[in-house]
Amino acid sequence: DPPPAQPLDPPPAQPLDPHWAELSALVTRVSANRVAMSRLHAERAEMCAEALDLIARRVAQRQAAHPAREVGDTIPLREVLAELAAALRVGERTVSGWLGDGAALVDDYPATLRALREGRIDERHASAIIDAGALLDDDVRAEYERHVLVVAETATAPELRDTARVIAARLQPSIVEEARRD
Repeated sequence: DPPPAQPLDPPPAQPLDPHWAELSALVTRVSANRVAMSRLHAERAEMCAEALDLIARRVAQRQAAHPAREVGDTIPLREVLAELAAALRVGERTVSGWLGDGAALVDDYPATLRALREGRIDERHASAIIDAGALLDDDVRAEYERHVLVVAETATAPELRDTARVIAARLQPSIVEEARRD
């Protein structure tokens, strides 16, 4: 019987060309920055969902103070939008979009929020997931989210946007007709 094969030593590591080492270091820093920004976007989404809860509490307080009024109360919403827009130096429309996405992530897409917090996806991926799944019924949303997150971790945001629409339409074909009507 021949003696057992001995494991081969790995070849000695070649020093990295300085040109590529510099690029490699930059790519590493940019990737770490992307993860940190994704984490911050997840935090902003949670704060935006919190802002909507604040608005709901303020509306309830105003209605309790004036129970005889049957008027829709938009003052708390306008107050919060204006204050956040001024503090962040963005338009109220931008803040409104962030509030909607934040609520969607916290309430409807918890796995997407977790992936954003962990830096596995970025804000544009999360937005694509929310947008494509907007018309989905609650009973298929978790399955949709599970499928799109697999794609999101390797695709660009525009690629994901197209794929997410297809996944949503396959899981709930009626949304295609609803989208056409809208």
